[in-house]
Amino acid sequence: MIAARRLAAAYALFGMLLTIPLSSTPVLPLIDLYNHMARFYVLSRLDLPEFAGNYIPDWRLLPNLGADLLGVPLMHVLPALLTAKVLVGLVLLVQFSGLIFLATGINRRSLPLVLPFSAMLCYSYILGWGFVNFLLGVGVMLWTLGFWVRLRAQPLKAILICAPGAALIFLCHGFALLIYGLIASMIELGFWWQDRGRRPVDLLRGWAALAVQAVLPITMFLTTPTADAEGTSTVSNIRAYMGNGQFSERVSLEAAYRLKTIYRVAESPWLLLDVVTFLVVLATAIIALRRRWWRLDRRLLPAIILLGIGAVAIPTNFFSASYLSERMALMFALVAVAGLSVTGGQGRGPVAAVSVIWVVAIVRLLATGWGWAAYAPAFAHYEKMIQTVPKGALAADFIIRDLDRRDSVMPRCQMYLPLLVPLRHAVAPIFAIPGQQPVKLGGALEKAIEQISPGKEAPRMAPARYADDLRRVAGSSFDYVLICGANRFTGPVPPNLRLLGEGQNIRLYRIEGPDPRG
Repeated sequence: MIAARRLAAAYALFGMLLTIPLSSTPVLPLIDLYNHMARFYVLSRLDLPEFAGNYIPDWRLLPNLGADLLGVPLMHVLPALLTAKVLVGLVLLVQFSGLIFLATGINRRSLPLVLPFSAMLCYSYILGWGFVNFLLGVGVMLWTLGFWVRLRAQPLKAILICAPGAALIFLCHGFALLIYGLIASMIELGFWWQDRGRRPVDLLRGWAALAVQAVLPITMFLTTPTADAEGTSTVSNIRAYMGNGQFSERVSLEAAYRLKTIYRVAESPWLLLDVVTFLVVLATAIIALRRRWWRLDRRLLPAIILLGIGAVAIPTNFFSASYLSERMALMFALVAVAGLSVTGGQGRGPVAAVSVIWVVAIVRLLATGWGWAAYAPAFAHYEKMIQTVPKGALAADFIIRDLDRRDSVMPRCQMYLPLLVPLRHAVAPIFAIPGQQPVKLGGALEKAIEQISPGKEAPRMAPARYADDLRRVAGSSFDYVLICGANRFTGPVPPNLRLLGEGQNIRLYRIEGPDPRG
């Protein structure tokens, strides 16, 4: 009874701690999040005249719909800023509880470790990108893996429960489904290998039961436009960088970036904190495992090894998805944590090791909340800045960054242009990739986007290119342009751009007629 109360108290504590960063700021500094929110808002208000023609609903079966199916209904009843927090909170809850469910299915002695580790990994490098569809799929995947581990000895029951789970993972994110298949197959291999009476036929039966789960998702995928969609690939990216003379620079950046996705797999607003806590956690885990205070379940080793290789060697683009190394690094951490358990030991060492992880988790959550709170005054200034933007105005963004597409723009400001859609009913580019999102762009917005699209590939991060691109925007039919990362822009500003306001690293300009220089 006492143990149950302590467990309930631990859940309640971490439930409250998980909400601290979300409640510390009106706008969450997650790079792609508000672009998705703008789409949800548009799809919930297509009857508005300023949106009509510019945004065209395109609801079809897609392997990227999970957040849309939740976000659009929420937008009908909640304000846009609150919807973002509710949706992210739900994603965190599904992931947090899913990891606990998987870990306790493997070993119930994992709870003292999985609670703080799951809290840390909820605020991940992937969350910083704002990939809510993928993270929702990860949460559902963890729950499905938990059911598989518990029910694999009863194949029919396991299939009846896990097959719908696999279909739900597919609806959230196609790449999450692929990872689920790989992890489940490797877990099955690990369980079979540790079985003293193992027979090859037993492994084949387990894999066959997993294959049955894939029938419905694969059938669904083949009926989607995503199956025929074209996109960037590793080969096309290599050709592009070789063509613009940035290949060697990109290779070194990619190596450093993949290392960063590992030591910042759990991300706070501060690099130094991430490096220090990563080293502390790594050292603690090594000591605890060597002294046998903790145990890593060997049945998960095949999955852990495969995910570790993937984090280092997987192509950047694959399966209509990008930024795959950081996704694999997160999955590696989640599965490794699911396999950890406390075995005990003599003296203060075992208690100290677990205590270190709890302290690190609490410090990181509090630090993330403190760091995110710094966006509150900037957002208040932004709200005043945009008050003159009228309904239906065409607005473009202009992001100044270098080859590091993620962290070269700090503080983050990618959320401000899409927020013009719900806050001012402006018309701005949003994610509407064919085969990935249930919306198309049309009308005046589509024409304006065509006007600012470069005619051919050029060195993408050169200062001269930024000046050319801004002149193209100034000569387009857009009414406003918001420069994100304005503190990095050193080129001339076209004379037909009138500054309406600036703060931190953003500037809002009104485009007043065509650029007189043509």
